[in-house]
Amino acid sequence: GYTGEGVVVAVVDTGFDLDHADLNDNLWTNIHEIPGNGRDDDGNGFVDDVYGWDFAYNDARPNDSNGHGTHVAGIVAAEHNGFGVTGVASDAWIMPVQVLGDSGAGSVLDVAAGIRYAVDNGADIINLSLGSSAPSRSIQSALSYADQNDVLVVAAAGNSGRSQPDYPARYGASYSNLLSV
Repeated sequence: GYTGEGVVVAVVDTGFDLDHADLNDNLWTNIHEIPGNGRDDDGNGFVDDVYGWDFAYNDARPNDSNGHGTHVAGIVAAEHNGFGVTGVASDAWIMPVQVLGDSGAGSVLDVAAGIRYAVDNGADIINLSLGSSAPSRSIQSALSYADQNDVLVVAAAGNSGRSQPDYPARYGASYSNLLSV
């Protein structure tokens, strides 16, 4: 019976298809930003970030060319619209935060910046379906920031079959707001 109504979920990934028929009505909008005027209307340091931000290419168009972020966004909040799939929280708002490029790779600094962006722009939940075998102080600091601001972070444990989860999910033992899945 829970549909995610009123919840903002930041999908920190490869972005997502902003025009996808199962996602477009649940696309988060930065209401403090005026589209296309070339200014940072809300003073958050990002020009025209109406529909999130692309840290991989440093622009205001977090549109997925890889497909992974679109897949994740669909699992989270695809609309209950009678066709395609329905997400687990079909009434949630999805905030696209692109931190990975077209190949699915990215930098720890972009991931950390994406986490901070999501927190600063009102995300209730941050989804991190990404990981690495190496720890990162930048990402750990961003997770601490999310924890201090009561933002839940859901991080992928990894697909490698190891006895320990990948980072950043491995930080789950240090932060009460981090759920490793």
